[in-house]
Amino acid sequence: MKKVKQFFNIIEEEKWLNKQLQMGYHCSNISGLGVYTFKNTSEDYVIRLDYQNYMPVEKFEEYKTIYEDFGWKHIKGSRFGSIQYWQKLADGHEDIFSDRESNIYYYKRLMNYSLSLTVMLVVISFMTYKDSSL
Repeated sequence: MKKVKQFFNIIEEEKWLNKQLQMGYHCSNISGLGVYTFKNTSEDYVIRLDYQNYMPVEKFEEYKTIYEDFGWKHIKGSRFGSIQYWQKLADGHEDIFSDRESNIYYYKRLMNYSLSLTVMLVVISFMTYKDSSL
């Protein structure tokens, strides 16, 4: 099953994806255009999203290895500053940030991500308005 949906808030996107999981649809792929591919499942999964800034290849591989060691499967994301999609079978340890410092750093990254989206939308709006007024 495929669904098309656009999000500008990764917290809302994570909630929506987990709701799909609760309805029995396991996320198998996410395209850059907001096309989500789901497969039926009888198992309980959980999905978590994380925004990461640009990372060198070695650091990105280390980042992925750490999560994979704890049972997370990397569904989508790149080392060039993007949202990272992680999924695993629900086992009672569904948080990807286990300490307060990691949680704080996560929300700081989210604020920077939101700010960059806002600036980009303002610039696009300004360019559109400027072109339409000519």
